[in-house]
Amino acid sequence: MAKERTQPENVAREEADSRTPREFSVTSPRSLLDHVLSSQPPRPLPEACIITHSDRLVDSALSGHPHSTFDIPGVLPSRLYLFEPEGGGSYAIVRANAGASMAVVLLEELIALGFRRFVTMGCAGVPSNGAGPAVPIGGVVLADRALVYEGTSPHYSPHQRVAYPDDAGMKSLSDLLTTHGIDYRVGAVATTDALYRETPSFLDELLDNGVIAIDMELSALFTVAHFHKVEMTGLLYISDVVDRSGDWTLGLVNGALRSIENRLFTLVLEYAARG
Repeated sequence: MAKERTQPENVAREEADSRTPREFSVTSPRSLLDHVLSSQPPRPLPEACIITHSDRLVDSALSGHPHSTFDIPGVLPSRLYLFEPEGGGSYAIVRANAGASMAVVLLEELIALGFRRFVTMGCAGVPSNGAGPAVPIGGVVLADRALVYEGTSPHYSPHQRVAYPDDAGMKSLSDLLTTHGIDYRVGAVATTDALYRETPSFLDELLDNGVIAIDMELSALFTVAHFHKVEMTGLLYISDVVDRSGDWTLGLVNGALRSIENRLFTLVLEYAARG
């Protein structure tokens, strides 16, 4: 059963936006792409893009569906896999760069190429105080906000401490999760740069703020998508429990985790193709 979502205050968002400088950046993804793609003829690309960290799922999609490719020779060269289902609703899939800063480099380049609708999917940890995690390993989290503990978001919105997904996209994902019979929790995610510095005091702070998942990209992706006025939503599945007592329970090779990963990937393919 999904937890009812508490809508973020629009006033707080508007105040954060008003303090966000929109100063011209000398460096831009469009300049880089114009340079590195100057010898290639332009080609049409879809508006929807799935960003995933799972090589296994990308390989599964490639083996089961006709596709073409488009290479982005950007800061970190990436390959887009383009799908055009017979029923319409074309979309792309790209393997994500790990960590907030490089995930944003990729997102900037995708936006410069013309993508306007994104869904990101990946694994996450869950903080615990010894009484049991809010979401078990294999559980699903639909993020309604992401707390900024990374260093990339302040370059886009220096006063923002919380980033938000696109409301319409989140509603669509919520509807699909319900339709597919996937149990999930709606709640706050914390995004950190330091995987191996999740200390007891840090976990206490997250728990005090109602955080139910920890990842390394989401708040930055939300922030940059909002900055550029494109749609970004995020689905996470829990791969490990980080207990403030000192226990770290890993489930990365858990069969149940693989199962929910496959089910979610089927769902986000449907989401991307809906248009």
